[in-house]
Amino acid sequence: MNAIETLLTNAEVIIGQEELEKRISAGKRLKVKFGVDPTRPDLTLGHMVVFEKLRQFQEMGHEAILLIGDYTAQIGDPSGRSALRPVLTANEVETNPITRSRNLLTRMHDSAPNENFFDVRNSSINQ
Repeated sequence: MNAIETLLTNAEVIIGQEELEKRISAGKRLKVKFGVDPTRPDLTLGHMVVFEKLRQFQEMGHEAILLIGDYTAQIGDPSGRSALRPVLTANEVETNPITRSRNLLTRMHDSAPNENFFDVRNSSINQ
């Protein structure tokens, strides 16, 4: 199985598939980002599916970035219509399991070289 086939395996919808295939075929190193919402106090099996896909990109030499939406969580749903997006304090965001799992997520795959550990960032920090 080639790199593109590996990345497309188990993917339901691929937005920009042609562009992805073109860049990978050209040997370009990609920055792949996945943003998580820390308003829920749990890590689920669904998170692991996406983390595994990030790891696949990572094993192919691409940079995997996990972006924790801490700033967004402190705003909540500005319309006030959704109880699923409550306003959290900075302390609530920091004690959230997704945020606390930083060490696990940055070293998720032991065989990856140091520079390819997940780069876990908070959205509130301008990077």
